[in-house]
Amino acid sequence: MGKSYYFDYGDPYYNIDGVSRGYSVFFNESDYGQYNIAAYTSDSYGAGIQFGLPISDIERIGLNLRYESTSIDVGAMSASQIFLLPLQKEMNLKL
Repeated sequence: MGKSYYFDYGDPYYNIDGVSRGYSVFFNESDYGQYNIAAYTSDSYGAGIQFGLPISDIERIGLNLRYESTSIDVGAMSASQIFLLPLQKEMNLKL
């Protein structure tokens, strides 16, 4: 299973002109081996900032900037190791 944490804050009226501003911070941890999909885990974290500008009474245009870092641990038996395992056994038998 995985864990996800997300914090988001937005101020719809950051200034007198109606410009909005917001911040977000997140962390995700996933273990795909528990889903029987693949034997690897991934962790990601990041932060972002959002701005919005009113273009009419009911419409707004926005800009979102986000940084994200992801690390992947392939575990003991990655796909390349599984593929090469029969070849390694065959080479050991011939020696």
